[in-house]
Amino acid sequence: MLARLIKSTRELILFFLTVIFHFMKQKASTQLKIFHNIFFLLNTLISKSLFTVIVIIFICFSNKINAQSLELGRLFSFQAYTGTGAVTNDGFPFTGDTGTNYGVVSGTGLDPANGYNGTIYNNDATTIQARAYLIRVYIHLSAVFVTHPGTHAPSFGSGETITPGVYSIGGAGSIAGSLTLDGGGNADAVFIMKFEGALSIATSSTIILSNGTRAANVFWVAEGPISIGAQSVIKGNLLSHPGSISIGENSNIEGRLFSTEGSLVIGAGSVAAMPSGPSTIPVDCSAYCTGTSAVDVLGSIKNFVLFTSDGAVANTATSGFIGDIGTNTGPVSGFDNSSHVGSIYNTNAITSQAVQDLNYAYSELITIPNTELGHTPAFGSGETVFPGVYSISGAGSLAGTITLDAQNNPDAIFIFKFAGSLSAAAHSKVILSNGARRCNVFWIAEGAISLGAFSYMKGNFLSHGYPSSMEANGNLEGRMLSTSGAVTFSTGVVYNNTLCYDPTLAPNKFGVIF
Repeated sequence: MLARLIKSTRELILFFLTVIFHFMKQKASTQLKIFHNIFFLLNTLISKSLFTVIVIIFICFSNKINAQSLELGRLFSFQAYTGTGAVTNDGFPFTGDTGTNYGVVSGTGLDPANGYNGTIYNNDATTIQARAYLIRVYIHLSAVFVTHPGTHAPSFGSGETITPGVYSIGGAGSIAGSLTLDGGGNADAVFIMKFEGALSIATSSTIILSNGTRAANVFWVAEGPISIGAQSVIKGNLLSHPGSISIGENSNIEGRLFSTEGSLVIGAGSVAAMPSGPSTIPVDCSAYCTGTSAVDVLGSIKNFVLFTSDGAVANTATSGFIGDIGTNTGPVSGFDNSSHVGSIYNTNAITSQAVQDLNYAYSELITIPNTELGHTPAFGSGETVFPGVYSISGAGSLAGTITLDAQNNPDAIFIFKFAGSLSAAAHSKVILSNGARRCNVFWIAEGAISLGAFSYMKGNFLSHGYPSSMEANGNLEGRMLSTSGAVTFSTGVVYNNTLCYDPTLAPNKFGVIF
């Protein structure tokens, strides 16, 4: 019938563009299913040449699917913001707003009598909203694919020139002398430098932007304090999670200063100015993720990022959470100073229902037939695995990198069952590839689950009758669950929604517009 209705190439293309328009308005999981079904249908109805034309049209739109540019949202007007800590500017007046959700704001550079024209926000609705935006920005930057994983030395500068990319340093880093960021003539060139530790910039250091590089597309992200020596010239945005940011005297910075927790200090004679224009850093946008029918069994547990049926739920230091947190029996502690978009539930009707739903989810998932029985207990070390239900007859481990390749099937499931504990080493990483989605990934252990420091995990981690934990500076896109045992977290982020930005939306139930 469709072939009869669409009689010409022009009509078919117009029809397909209409489908795309409808397609773009759907949530991510629906988009992927529509994509798969429509392409299968069209490939059976039309010629290969016309099919190729339509594929090209679709590709022109494909960068809009599950993707958008990094959006600062409410943070866009801020020159300096910290979730917790003092802000002191003894230099020249900022060119943007200033804020802290908990701390003192002071300094001659923030005095209207000295020419400061920005707005100061302190412990109000705006700073609360800004905390949520900051954790979202941190999550989006953390999720950008690393193009230089540990290939650059921890020290930058000394006259070198680097090309666009995402650089990851497995510890503290430093800059000394001059460093040129060469955009290669591309105004959208991206430079993200991630340090799994502090970042120190020596006195009289200079960062040079050349060949189209813009400060708005440069981010220096440290899992610790950032210190800049006197008389330095810095280009790009500074983000510490968590840690202080200090700029020495008579320095010049073009960029924003953000910290999830830590003081911001600008020395006398220093100038901090906003970068021009918006950021065009492409980020993943997968706000909605509903598992394929075989694993869509979580019920109310879908809303949680941390939950145990019986045990304590605890966090140490400043972390970020997007999703609900709860326990049906036990204390909840350590979340007051963290950024949290969601609710906390403790021993009520909601947690009682969650217990039932978690038990049901476990019983359904554990009975899905195993398809992969020959894998060793050790996963990772750079391997790629394909969809299936992997069964390990004892304890298991993960180290290095493992790629889950869905082979372009958005309904592909990955279930890993361990008849004992599961431990992921520090710096281990799970990569989703070719359509793999976090809601279709499950790690189920008949023992304790321990995720190491600075590990980047994807999927739902479920311990049956034992505790689950993630060490400092972990990053989990998914959930940590236990049917009976403590759930503990420290100085990292866990989320079941990347909080895609849509300025046309009204505030959500947490009072935040995403």
